[in-house]
Amino acid sequence: MDRNGTSIRGILCCLTSVFALGMTAATASAQTTGACCVRDAAGAVTCVVATRMDCFNRHGLYRGDNTTCDASTCTPPPPPSGACCVRDNSGATTCVSATRLDCFNRHGIYHGDNSTCDASTCAPPPPPPTGACCVRDAAGAVTCVSATRSDCFNRHGFYRGDNTTCDASTCTPPPPPTGACCVRDAAGTVSCVSATRIDCFNRHGIYRGDNTTCDASTCAPPVTGACCINSPLGTRCVQLTTAKCAEFHGTYHGDNSACAADTCPPPTGACCVADASGAPVCVTATKADCRAQHGVYNGDNSACSAVDCTACPCDFNHDGSVNEDDLHAFIAAFRAGNADINGDGQTDFEDLMAFLRCYQLPGPGCN
Repeated sequence: MDRNGTSIRGILCCLTSVFALGMTAATASAQTTGACCVRDAAGAVTCVVATRMDCFNRHGLYRGDNTTCDASTCTPPPPPSGACCVRDNSGATTCVSATRLDCFNRHGIYHGDNSTCDASTCAPPPPPPTGACCVRDAAGAVTCVSATRSDCFNRHGFYRGDNTTCDASTCTPPPPPTGACCVRDAAGTVSCVSATRIDCFNRHGIYRGDNTTCDASTCAPPVTGACCINSPLGTRCVQLTTAKCAEFHGTYHGDNSACAADTCPPPTGACCVADASGAPVCVTATKADCRAQHGVYNGDNSACSAVDCTACPCDFNHDGSVNEDDLHAFIAAFRAGNADINGDGQTDFEDLMAFLRCYQLPGPGCN
């Protein structure tokens, strides 16, 4: 007995009864028969009465339990039919109802299963639209003809669109655009004329763009002024526009200003030189003047108040003497970008030149 008082023998008895009932139902189902469509040795499909399992073993098609055989049990359904457009002996196209295969064998056009024939089923499609077509004839002249898009393409023409018509201007090319053109006449005077781009080019003019017009300023020369530009060769003055001067990072002196001898004075900076007694002193000088005095130039716009001229610039390792050790130390620092001798915030060619001048001819503060 379990804790609920149910007898184990009673449970086993119930399970045995259920199993027996299931076996009886399975046996009964196994004996149920129905119509079975099988193919005989000759390939013909016949109907026999068999169980589902027997029909499966004979590779047949079982029609269901308790079904019976009759004349139509194993007859396959007829294939679907639809509208088929075929051409008769006279060449006329007619619509008939046919299967897909029959329509194909009759060289027809099948419109789909269960489709039906009506007045429009086999009607020919409407002709393609026509339009104006610009073609070149044998003499090279461009003429306008009415044609379909495809026909125009085959004739290497230019199709103007469906339902367009030919008129006097249909195939006339549009005139090229014109614009302002600055040209120089025989007297050397620059004037503005309206011309096409190619005509302006042929007249050696400057074309201002399509649809531009001439006014008082169209061909006026650009306004320039004096521009001071710093270069490796020194400061020089050139006549430039404001925009062009800015491109060169120059100093513009105003519209219509002219370059003169004193327009772009060279910049000055702190220069370490030796005085009459050989003591190091700092003077304000240009780079060229500083070099002429065998001094050390500390960069444009540098101030003597920020420069220590008692320190020898080429004593790079600060051991109190100038020798090969300083040269090696400078080269290593220069390659690393950390040899700003002249104090302009950059390690560049000027620092290299300053070091070499000092190294070859030690200046003030150098032993």
